[in-house]
Amino acid sequence: MGQMVFAELDSEFRVVSAADENAGRGLTIQNLHCSEVSRWPGDAGATLAGLRAALAPGGEMVIESTPNGAYGCFYEEWSRAEESGMVRHFLPWWWEKAYVAEEAGAGVCRGCGELLPGYGRVLLRGGGD
Repeated sequence: MGQMVFAELDSEFRVVSAADENAGRGLTIQNLHCSEVSRWPGDAGATLAGLRAALAPGGEMVIESTPNGAYGCFYEEWSRAEESGMVRHFLPWWWEKAYVAEEAGAGVCRGCGELLPGYGRVLLRGGGD
């Protein structure tokens, strides 16, 4: 566990592993960031329930993850987000230019840049409207 204490503000910043089933217990949390929830070990739902119980009224909670299949705690949270008052945000990796490679050029006419017959482009689109 990592911890920074700001005594003059009567506050602290903690980093705790989700492998700790008692994470958050006995605390009052104002801002909670749960990272890579789809990969939490053990009973991720129970760990998240304990953290939620520690969240102060009006506190902020962010749950984020790289998806890991259509099952598990993160998938369930994502699926019922609207009914639980959470707001879903999908941030696709291809928005970051550093993660996108240049096209290899297969199937493209070198002279005109048009697609050759029999080739097509794949357009990746994020979820949402």
